[in-house]
Amino acid sequence: MPMFKLRNYQDEASDAVIQDWQDGIQNVLVALPTGTGKTEVGLYILKKIMKPGQRALWIAHRDELLQQAEGRFKRRWPEAVVGIVKAHRNEVDTGVLFGAPSIIVGSIQTLCRPKRLKQLLDVGPIDYLVYDEAHHAVTASGMAMIKGLFEINPNMCHVGLTATPYRMDDKALAAAYGKISYQMNIQKAISDGWLCPIDGQQIETGVELGNVQTSKGDYVAKQLEDVLDAAGWVDMVADGVVKFAPDMHHICYTAGVSSAERLAEALNERGITAAHINANTPTQERRDLLDKFRRKEIQAITNVGILTEGFDAPSADCVVMARPTKSNSLFTQMLGRVLRIEPGKERALALLFCTTEATILDITDLGKSKELKEAEEAAAEVAVEGVSGALPLFDVNTINGVGLYAKVVGLFSSSSAAWYNDGATFSVGLGMTDGFERTLVIVHLHDEWVLYGVGRGCKTKRNEDGVKNKQLGPWKSAVITSSDSFEDVMDRATELVDQYGLPILSTKNSSWRRDPASVGQLRMLGKWIHAFPGITKGDAARLISHHIALDVLKKDGARL
Repeated sequence: MPMFKLRNYQDEASDAVIQDWQDGIQNVLVALPTGTGKTEVGLYILKKIMKPGQRALWIAHRDELLQQAEGRFKRRWPEAVVGIVKAHRNEVDTGVLFGAPSIIVGSIQTLCRPKRLKQLLDVGPIDYLVYDEAHHAVTASGMAMIKGLFEINPNMCHVGLTATPYRMDDKALAAAYGKISYQMNIQKAISDGWLCPIDGQQIETGVELGNVQTSKGDYVAKQLEDVLDAAGWVDMVADGVVKFAPDMHHICYTAGVSSAERLAEALNERGITAAHINANTPTQERRDLLDKFRRKEIQAITNVGILTEGFDAPSADCVVMARPTKSNSLFTQMLGRVLRIEPGKERALALLFCTTEATILDITDLGKSKELKEAEEAAAEVAVEGVSGALPLFDVNTINGVGLYAKVVGLFSSSSAAWYNDGATFSVGLGMTDGFERTLVIVHLHDEWVLYGVGRGCKTKRNEDGVKNKQLGPWKSAVITSSDSFEDVMDRATELVDQYGLPILSTKNSSWRRDPASVGQLRMLGKWIHAFPGITKGDAARLISHHIALDVLKKDGARL
């Protein structure tokens, strides 16, 4: 059967992963926007590299993703033998019996159980792991499963597929991935014609969210829904849909199940056929409703989070953002549902219902603002080489990172310094010069940027035998400067890097950074995260400097 034809970027992505594997980097990431065919990339990687008798495991966390992968393998690669490991299904040895490449499509909820993982590995080791929606890989269950696979086969190669290479709960993806092999941002996918252009309609509501607490990087759901309900949110959203997008095909995201149900009712009352789904909707009923939605028999579908991953409906052209969020990942997933291209679909629309506490994630004018133009210019400067070591990435792979944040990424990636970003803070280790070891940390606090310096003294003395010994002083921290202008803070940081940075340590393009992390680095990283084989010396050095600096700042009571 002839090889199916990939898009140019899919071909480049698959080749980049295989090259990194061949170079000894075992844990890599591919970051592509929703709707650009990450499944095809993963499938093609396996089809190109696997040999008869080898086994690959394809992991996902939702039934829709498992079905999608199983169907795609059977259509694209019928020579391979596909088995399912999920709930009562335990097809772990089919490929072995036939001597063909064996693909096990498995649920993380099933394979995180030691008994089921043992049954899988009793048949033989896994040669290749593909983790779909890889931002979930650093959960406790994901990490435990990956660790179990590597214990049986230390030479296993692992690729994660994601549209959102960052998390809001401070769990760094560098714990599972040593490098981003390939990435493409939404803006490029749109400009190249692979995704649909999108406009944003900002709708002011005047709702106050100042008293809603935050947990794991986002609003506490119950509190959020209660505050929105008290303000008559559902009716405001329904009226906004009717006013600004009465004839479009809507996917609506709300703060809770109750509001999703009531929004569907409100839309029906206003003449827009709507239905809602939630985690308790029976599987067949959910499939039937979504099929009706795809056929446009239903004009709007409401939900909380069921449709953020693993759902394709190219005809959908309006996303109703009725769920205020601080999460880059969630915002991007919701937005991506309406970006798929379809004949006759010229543009998509995001209805952004804003609150007085709104952030850049929910007030940005996606199509018209001056900030967007500036951000796109800055984002265009972002090269893969400039950010591939900084996991998780800030907004280079999303369209919501417009204005200030995309500009921040542009500034950092154009810098020659080895900056690291964990989604909240930026840091760069300067090494040891003039008898001091230093790290710079930049934090965004409320309306200003703060540059901290973290350092300690270091003296070298010879003992009686002439052997050099280092005497290290205590770590200390201080505020160097602060400003509401990021450029001002970055300019000062650049001056300090130039003045005090040891080039071989502070420069991101130093050749040593590409070597595998040392045993000592991995041991030290174990204080904060579990880093698997494949992480480079450069990435390990960034992580170590970053975590030491944050620990010192927290100890000193710094605002973070």
